[in-house]
Amino acid sequence: MPGLIDAHWHAYMSCNTLMNILATDISFTHHVAGREANNTLMRGFTTLRDAGGPVYGLKEAIDAHVINGPRIYPSGAMISQTAGHGDFRTVHDHAQTGCGCGALAFTEEIGASRIVDGVDAVMMVTRENLRQGSSQIKLLV
Repeated sequence: MPGLIDAHWHAYMSCNTLMNILATDISFTHHVAGREANNTLMRGFTTLRDAGGPVYGLKEAIDAHVINGPRIYPSGAMISQTAGHGDFRTVHDHAQTGCGCGALAFTEEIGASRIVDGVDAVMMVTRENLRQGSSQIKLLV
């Protein structure tokens, strides 16, 4: 039944385990996401509201007909506070200031999440997500 819309989907995060994201080459995880985009389309979902993760390139590839997949409305990096639901740092990652301006964890570098504390930091990361093409913002509070 084509024409389904999923209002909460993670086109990148649902098909890659956190272990794969942390331990596998980034290009492999993006190929896995591309395959899953096609599988999602074949399940009848023609539109997704992506609820967080690095999908700007996936969206661009689908829009340019490079790969098959549903229309994606991206959130971009999920915005989380320190030690929150989107803080995927390992115990070996360095602590940061929570301002959104320090050294980034790997999951932040790839655009899966951003760890920020305080109004100014949340505003800065929100504006960056919007600048990159987000159509909505995912807050993990």
